[in-house]
Amino acid sequence: APMDLPWLFYDHEEVAAADNSLTRLAAEHPELLEADFAILGEPTSAGVEGGCKGTMKLEVTARGVAAHSARDWVGENAVHRLAPVLERLAAYEARRAVIDGLEYRECLNAVAITGGIAGNVIPDRASATLNYRFAPDTSVEQAEAHVREVLAGLDLEIEVTDSAPGALPGPRRSAHWKSALKRETASSCVAR
Repeated sequence: APMDLPWLFYDHEEVAAADNSLTRLAAEHPELLEADFAILGEPTSAGVEGGCKGTMKLEVTARGVAAHSARDWVGENAVHRLAPVLERLAAYEARRAVIDGLEYRECLNAVAITGGIAGNVIPDRASATLNYRFAPDTSVEQAEAHVREVLAGLDLEIEVTDSAPGALPGPRRSAHWKSALKRETASSCVAR
């Protein structure tokens, strides 16, 4: 059966949701996103992937007391206070959610660390930027609660700086998707 096949190109895919052109397009012209089937042209070795994971960036901040490094005993090193965060992330066992036959491997990682003002000052503030990629059956609120649970009991400030929900695969809604899945092997239909 003939179908209308629109092509949509946009910039700023891996940035804050507010800066992503797709966010603006969805707000200003939602009719352009109405479809039974969509292909997102990401570099996935031409394999079919269904749905997509949600994303959340968080800033985790530890506080300390500044001091001269020659007299560190009068200060409290905020960088050192991030050590338990990194230990928990290193030991983190990610959930593997299977949705409509597709596996989504969640990921929780530190992607940046900042702290200190000089090479001879014990830092009174240090932050780790975390990135959490979560399965599309998880809401943004559930994702935030999960990260807070992973870091529970640590003396930290936790701020969500950006987030976007995942997108569930649509095999129940789309005959086109079902047809595409039938042509793929089960091993190539893995969500990353």
